[in-house]
Amino acid sequence: MSRIRILPETLANQIAAGEVVQRPASIVKELVENSLDAGAQSIWISLEHGGKSMILVRDDGQGMIEEDALLAFERHATSKIGELDDLMAINSFGFRGEALPSIASIAQVRLVTAVTDGEGTEVILEGGRVRNVKPIGCPRGTEIQIKRLFYNTPARRKFMKSTFTEYNHCLHMITKFALVQPRVAWHFEHDGKTVHHIPPAGSIRERIGQIYGEAYIQGLLDFQGEKDDFKVSGMLGNLFLSRSDRNQQYFYVNQRPVYNLTMRNALTAVTKNVLPKGKYPVIFICIECAPGSVDVNVHPAKTEVRFREEWTVYDLLVAILSQLLSKHVPKTTPYVTIPSPSFSSPSVSEPEDRLDQQLPEHDLQQFQSGANTPRVAGSSVAVQTESETAVIPDAALLGVSGPSSLEELTPPPSWQKNTEFFSSLRFIGQVFRSFLLFETATELVMLDQHAAHERILFEKIRDKLEKQTVPIQHLLVPETIDFSPAEFAFVRENAEVLAAVGFSLDQFGRNTYIIRAVPAWIGQQDPRPVFLDILDELRNRLSSGGDNLEGRLSVAARQELAKIMACKAAIKVHRNINSIEAQDLIRQLAETMVPFTCPHGRPIIITFTFHDLARFFKRC
Repeated sequence: MSRIRILPETLANQIAAGEVVQRPASIVKELVENSLDAGAQSIWISLEHGGKSMILVRDDGQGMIEEDALLAFERHATSKIGELDDLMAINSFGFRGEALPSIASIAQVRLVTAVTDGEGTEVILEGGRVRNVKPIGCPRGTEIQIKRLFYNTPARRKFMKSTFTEYNHCLHMITKFALVQPRVAWHFEHDGKTVHHIPPAGSIRERIGQIYGEAYIQGLLDFQGEKDDFKVSGMLGNLFLSRSDRNQQYFYVNQRPVYNLTMRNALTAVTKNVLPKGKYPVIFICIECAPGSVDVNVHPAKTEVRFREEWTVYDLLVAILSQLLSKHVPKTTPYVTIPSPSFSSPSVSEPEDRLDQQLPEHDLQQFQSGANTPRVAGSSVAVQTESETAVIPDAALLGVSGPSSLEELTPPPSWQKNTEFFSSLRFIGQVFRSFLLFETATELVMLDQHAAHERILFEKIRDKLEKQTVPIQHLLVPETIDFSPAEFAFVRENAEVLAAVGFSLDQFGRNTYIIRAVPAWIGQQDPRPVFLDILDELRNRLSSGGDNLEGRLSVAARQELAKIMACKAAIKVHRNINSIEAQDLIRQLAETMVPFTCPHGRPIIITFTFHDLARFFKRC
């Protein structure tokens, strides 16, 4: 008896659904693409429970007659291509004829469609089988309703995430299409509440303003260029718009939202030297090319593409973005650094004040002349000026005094409790306005001033977060922040958690919040980047399943937030420290649990013995 057999059609469709339909957002993508291919000028999307209970997409595009409505649910039935040559010149979003039969095989589907206003066709399917077909009165266009997703494949249903997570994936998918289709009106509802109501716009820039706010688009720099068959246009966010994830990097090829490693690598190559590690630029890249120059048939869900000339695209993007940044980023002067020992550390974001970063020329001039740091332009909070006599902010002044909690840490080894080493240090001076020099009877000691203060603040802030006694300071001029709908929903859902961290927020408009108070240890810094970094950390922990953010933050979450705030509040490199401040820093460092490494695992102190120095001079 033969062991090889042809699979039943229903089973084959369910297997295909595993490639095309990964989650509710996959269905939203396929249905929106069908609407755009039908020439829709208005698209209405409604979800219930993040799309797990119901997905509805309605458009005013070209509808279907009854015969086509039934054929649409047959495998490999499509109006987009008819022969092999068409596959190499695809101008539509869909072309395989797999999406609708795959969706219908794992859900209950209701299709209502009409080519003119008046009488149309209703088709009801369940598990891939047609249950009812009848005429129905309806306007021109198509409406598809999906219910009970994965009802007949319970194993697949178990892999769906929380309602909030699935909702965010759907919202991100809708946003990607809405941005690149400005002449289409969009309406998006979730659980009966309007999330998006976007009228047609005249350009992508105007559409970005409709979604992210007018203040957001003021930080975008336009670019364009072309080479051979490729035309590139888009907008790059200035350095102040950089984020801690890639969620606001949008790549399009012939108006199709895509993932392409060549485009991403080109962006990374240009921006990696102008942004701190762990920061990613905001960008919107649109590439127009002949359909034959790009292969969109390399991924089951059509989310990845491959260019026929990858290097041409790479070189073109690098040239355009490099020229753009050269006009808007100051020239830099590199510093020579001495390689340091390799230290293993957890996979966390490095602090922004790395000494091997390049400094702008105007900062170098201030460094050489001893000028004070200027006020941040456009900020309601001034950056703290630095002078010879400035005092290091003591933990008590920041409202974070008191012993650190021992509940979350294992007992430290005895050598960490011993303060004899620190009491024997005699201050010599400061080099490069970044490292403090001390000596003992037997050693030369070099200390990283930023890392030391970061360790001090980290332990105090972590303790306050644990006890939920975070001191706050009210802003003289409240800070207004415009959010994307997804970010706004997250802030609204987690206002109590943000309040526990120390941020007092009030809603102000459709997608806007006002920050009225901030944690006291932020000091005189601009609260916007600190708040956005903390928001990104909370969202990342939620998306990775680390926290549900319902009530008290976990130990790991408090640790990460304390790292972020300590790094922001700690004294910076290239800042003068006098002997009194140096001794006070040593006193506070000696009281910490782990005084020899910063919260990111980098060393705070390096020592040299007499013999070490003698070897440098070849005396032994």
